[in-house]
Amino acid sequence: MRIILTLLIIAGLIAGYFKFETWRQERTEKYWAGECRKWMEPLTREREKPVPLVPDEAAFFKLIYFLQKAKIAGVDLPKMIAAACVQLELPEEAGQVISKNVEESYEKAQKLQLLDDMVNMINLERGEAALIKSPGWLDEKVAVGQVVPVALAPEAACHLANLQLMPAVVRDAQGNTVTESIVARATALESMHVITRESLDRVKAAGLPKK
Repeated sequence: MRIILTLLIIAGLIAGYFKFETWRQERTEKYWAGECRKWMEPLTREREKPVPLVPDEAAFFKLIYFLQKAKIAGVDLPKMIAAACVQLELPEEAGQVISKNVEESYEKAQKLQLLDDMVNMINLERGEAALIKSPGWLDEKVAVGQVVPVALAPEAACHLANLQLMPAVVRDAQGNTVTESIVARATALESMHVITRESLDRVKAAGLPKK
């Protein structure tokens, strides 16, 4: 009888431990998603008209810094970003587009080797441009550009789903050339109600082969 009682107590303790660990993990994941939401929100909320034509680089740089901080802490970034989109109460399709773009932005920051330098990390935390450390762009400043040209869809100029990291010299040389991937992004932005149908039509027209 004592053996059975002892086994029941041990089983109860083990079950309690796993239940506590599950609760602790869920609480931790919710915390990180909430922190991520704070940095994403300024770049996703609907703005008053007219919309500024220059993206909020400081907010974007701070988001990249936060993502690196979360990665170092062992956080599952895709899971955290997706959960942050849920907390922002974004429609499923919009959440998917934004999640993918944020993940790609972090990957671009890694590719440009922005996150391996302590000075860069300090600058990003302050919302300031970091210096690229990858070959070919060494010590060029990083900037935030737009996927869909602002001249064709000005209402998406500051939206997170339309922003991307790039060398400043590339951003400054951006024109209104439209590729298939840009049309695809514009189509997604229109379905998210970030840009109007008229803006999407302008993007599609600009992407048509010249006669």
